[in-house]
Amino acid sequence: MISWLDIPRFYFQDLKLIKKTVIVILCAIPIIYILGASLNDFVQAAQTFRRFALSLRFEFFYCPLFILMLGMHNKPSDWIIIRRFTRRGEMALCEIGSVLISALLFTLFVILSGILVYCSYGYPFSENLASLSDFVLLFYLVIVMIGLLFVSASAVVGRVLASIAAIALVVLDRFTAAIVPLILYDENNTAPLAAILVVVIVLLSCIIVMQSNGKDYYVRNDRH
Repeated sequence: MISWLDIPRFYFQDLKLIKKTVIVILCAIPIIYILGASLNDFVQAAQTFRRFALSLRFEFFYCPLFILMLGMHNKPSDWIIIRRFTRRGEMALCEIGSVLISALLFTLFVILSGILVYCSYGYPFSENLASLSDFVLLFYLVIVMIGLLFVSASAVVGRVLASIAAIALVVLDRFTAAIVPLILYDENNTAPLAAILVVVIVLLSCIIVMQSNGKDYYVRNDRH
């Protein structure tokens, strides 16, 4: 039986196979930051780092890049699965853990490269540590939620359609209920918003575990 400590080891073992692709995806973040800070008036007018980071549009920039990063992870071969796992639920836990780790790496790269570009262009960094921590937490939880939604949808319709559906859902939200922007721009209700996101993340995780337990792994499905 695997432990949570095994999940990072499995994750980085799989990451070695696609490290060049992941590096390219992550390097796109500071490049787009630089282009935005140089060419986009809306980005240049940002008064705080939070607004600077979000001026690049979550639904058209961060979400697709993160989904692409998740989608690049190859499904382990049958032999690796047999060696790693003894129960179906362990596969689900590994997928959930992979989302958590990917989201952490992605969030850290977004924040650190964003701060570097923000300060290098002479913007005054007026964000205090508490405000920055709140933003990082909410950004991470939103990214995790979207990643788990992608994983759950992938079990039903495959990665390609799941990618399209996840991105389309975030874009649709932006032009309708605007839930994601409201969460990320909010500066006064971090604790209740984080609690709601954690509940959603737990529910999605339970769904992924149930999907894994109900899946027939003896029937190969080329969509997955």
